[in-house]
Amino acid sequence: DRSTTKKYKIVTMGSSIDKAEAIDVQMFSNNTLSWPVTFAKVLQTGNDWSFSWKESVRFDDGLRDFTNPIHDDDWGGYGIVILESDGVTVKKTYTTQSESWVYTGNMQLADFGALQNSIKAKIVQLSKKWGAGYSVSVNS
Repeated sequence: DRSTTKKYKIVTMGSSIDKAEAIDVQMFSNNTLSWPVTFAKVLQTGNDWSFSWKESVRFDDGLRDFTNPIHDDDWGGYGIVILESDGVTVKKTYTTQSESWVYTGNMQLADFGALQNSIKAKIVQLSKKWGAGYSVSVNS
């Protein structure tokens, strides 16, 4: 039912459903979007920026501590969104299947024309069905 609109009636005590006016409600399911990654961080090593994080799963996790999560059925990897210094404008997006990724000096030169003294980015889990999930900001 995601993204569909349904009619609902809200009835107060002492009234009846035939007196209530139907209103449109758009359906949205938070569990269709991939959850944000956890423990996201970025560290500079020489000219490179090293990103790392941990996966979050929506289904089949069983809340087991200290175990590797089982990917959701629609899991599609991760997206790293490199932002301009304003922290809003997207400069470049990269994808990976790993819980770590390195933004090399050569990549920075290609994207910005110069090495970056600081970095602003977002990390998202990707769904093969729904696309990017909830993002987590990481800034140096």
